[in-house]
Amino acid sequence: MTESRNFLSQNLDIKVIGLPVELASNVQKILGRILETVGQKINLVGLDGITFAIDYRQALLDLDRGYDTEYKLTPSNDHGVGIAMSPCVLRNNRLKTHVVINAQAFFDMLENEREDMVINTVAHECAHVELNHLYDAAFPGKLLRTRSNVLDH
Repeated sequence: MTESRNFLSQNLDIKVIGLPVELASNVQKILGRILETVGQKINLVGLDGITFAIDYRQALLDLDRGYDTEYKLTPSNDHGVGIAMSPCVLRNNRLKTHVVINAQAFFDMLENEREDMVINTVAHECAHVELNHLYDAAFPGKLLRTRSNVLDH
């Protein structure tokens, strides 16, 4: 008998930017269902939330990362087109991961009947959430909270 478990955070914020209210509500429900399913296998306690935005570039720039940095998050476009990113953030001095999704890319996938790619992309980003959480457990207080130079390494 297999044990059912859910690693999904209870207070998860799914923010949808740039869509009409009814469509935004549907997107939140769909993403919530995907996360519930993925959360059966992947530990999502380190998930800060999800931002699903039409203006993906701006959503990355606007993300509250919880610490001061000059580095600006930008979509990748060197070996492919960035459709989602999972940057680390700090919340109450705790490491979390916030997933930012390019809504237009997802709608393009759905239009081309590639629901599998939508689900796989969300699952892929969730894997980053778990890996960041595991890294923080193995090396507590290091990511985003300790600054060092090359000589310290």
